[in-house]
Amino acid sequence: MGRGREGYVALCRPLALFLLLGLVTTLLGCAPAIVGERNLVPDPLWAQSGKEVREDTLIASSEQSRVEVKYLAKDELLEFLNRHSKEPGIFDAAPSWLEAITSFLIEISNSSDAPMVFQGRHAVLQDDKGSELSSLGFSELYLALSEDPTRDKKMRVLEGLLLSSSPLLSGESRQGLLLFGAPDPKAGKVALGISFLFADKALKTQGHVFPFAIEALPPESVEGASGGKGVER
Repeated sequence: MGRGREGYVALCRPLALFLLLGLVTTLLGCAPAIVGERNLVPDPLWAQSGKEVREDTLIASSEQSRVEVKYLAKDELLEFLNRHSKEPGIFDAAPSWLEAITSFLIEISNSSDAPMVFQGRHAVLQDDKGSELSSLGFSELYLALSEDPTRDKKMRVLEGLLLSSSPLLSGESRQGLLLFGAPDPKAGKVALGISFLFADKALKTQGHVFPFAIEALPPESVEGASGGKGVER
C-alpha cells in the first residue's frame, strides 16, 4: 500500500512541474486564452525533450511498458464509436453530451514479467488554470445520456471501449478510451496523468504525464471535420 502511494506521489511531481511551467508561461503572457471550439495537439516540449511522437500520438516507452496516447477530436471520436458499434451510425453527428467531452485513445503494451494494471482512479486531466478533471466512468456517462432514447445501446458500446482496469498480462496489448469533461475555457495547455501498477512482489507503480497544447479551431473547421485524419486503429 505504501509503495502504491509513493508511485502516485511520483506521478504527481512531474505533473505539478508541468503545470508550474504552464502557469509561468501564462503570467508572461505567452499562453493565449482560447474560447469556443478547440483542438488539442502534442506539446512541442515532448519532442524537444527527446520523447517519441508519431504524427499526433505521444509515446512513452520503458523496459516494462509502452503507452501511446492520441487525442480524439469530436469527429474522430464519433467515427471510432460508430466503427465499433453493431449499429453503425447510432452515434449521431451532433449529440449535446459530446460537446463537453475531451477524449483520448490509449494503447498500452506490457513488456514486463508481471501483470500490468491501469489505475483508473488516478487518471486526471489538469490544465494550466488549475482545473483538475477525473476520467468519466460508466455512471457519469449514463447520466450524461439520460435524455437519449438510445442510451442503453450507446452505453453497451461505450462500456466495451473504455480503457479497462483488468490486469494486462505479460506480452499483451490493450486499447481503450479515456473520457473527461472540458478544460477551463481559458486554458492554453493540459496534461493527462495516468499510472499503472505492476502486480509483482514489489507492487511498483509507473506514472506518465502527457502534455498537450490547446489550439483554437478556425471557424470553417467547426461545421466540418477537425482535419479528416480519422483514427486508423
